[in-house]
Amino acid sequence: MAETTNQSDPLQELRALASKKADSGKKSGSKADSKEEYKEILNQAVALLPDILKTERCSIFIHDPKHQRAWLQSGTGLIEKELDIPLQRSITGEVVITGQPLIVNDMRHRDGVHRDVDQMTGYNTRNVLCVPIKNRDGNKVRGTLQVINKLNNKSFNLEDQSLLERAATLLRTATRTAYLSQGGVRRSSRSGSKALADKLKKLLPDMS
Repeated sequence: MAETTNQSDPLQELRALASKKADSGKKSGSKADSKEEYKEILNQAVALLPDILKTERCSIFIHDPKHQRAWLQSGTGLIEKELDIPLQRSITGEVVITGQPLIVNDMRHRDGVHRDVDQMTGYNTRNVLCVPIKNRDGNKVRGTLQVINKLNNKSFNLEDQSLLERAATLLRTATRTAYLSQGGVRRSSRSGSKALADKLKKLLPDMS
């Protein structure tokens, strides 16, 4: 019976994790503990979603409306705040600004921030599916959830988009915590992150 349920709901594990951590965060009564609980949810989501959607990578960006940028909360093979990108000329930025999901199945002919990031990281972005993470009312974009490079050279489709949008809804509360506390997060970037951010700012025009 459990196997059948898992097949009908590929997000079952993520759903259970989000529910369990949310309850744990409420019981802890500590803002610091709650923040760590929600951060763990986002990290686990990034670990789970590539297997679910058959992709190479996954990332979660938090919208910084004050500076018109988005910074990395969690990402495959990356650390928190390792990327800090302008909304202009970026897939994440387009999704934040429009509030709409975006599929780009051929990145070769698309100009933008991803070219600079690929050059710096040595990664080759072939295709991207990115969806907004909104507040409960759906009128504010707090971040984005994206998966990169569908396995076996396949393309992303509307079924993938629907699944990722469902995942984004499950991550709404956890993202809210990161969004509302981002002032402190931005000031406490980890060692090595600032250097990469500085390089990005030199490569890209100042969009702040």
